Amino acid sequence: MPCNGRGDDEGGKREDGIVMRFKILHRFDADWFFIGSDLSVNLSAGWLGVAFIVPNFSGIRSSFNFLVLTGDILLAIFFLVVAFKLKKLAKGIKNYD
Repeated sequence: MPCNGRGDDEGGKREDGIVMRFKILHRFDADWFFIGSDLSVNLSAGWLGVAFIVPNFSGIRSSFNFLVLTGDILLAIFFLVVAFKLKKLAKGIKNYD
C-alpha cells in the first residue's frame, strides 16, 4: 500500500480536500449562508418584478425589450440557483456540526 507521508494512500488527497473545505466553511456560521440564501431569493423576486414591470412602462418597443426581458429572467434564475446552493451549503454545515 503506497504511502504519501501522511499515513494514507493516494485516495486520501480527495478526502483531505473535502475536509479542508468543511474546515474553511465551518469558520462561517451557517446562519450567514441562510441569510445569503434569503437575500438571493429576494433579489430573484426583484428581477422578476423588473422583467414584467419595466417593459410596460418604457416607451421603447423593439427587440431591445426582448433582450432586456431575457436578461432579467436569466438574472432571476441565476439568483434562484445561488439561493438553492447557499441553502444546501448551510444545511450541510448544520448537519456537519
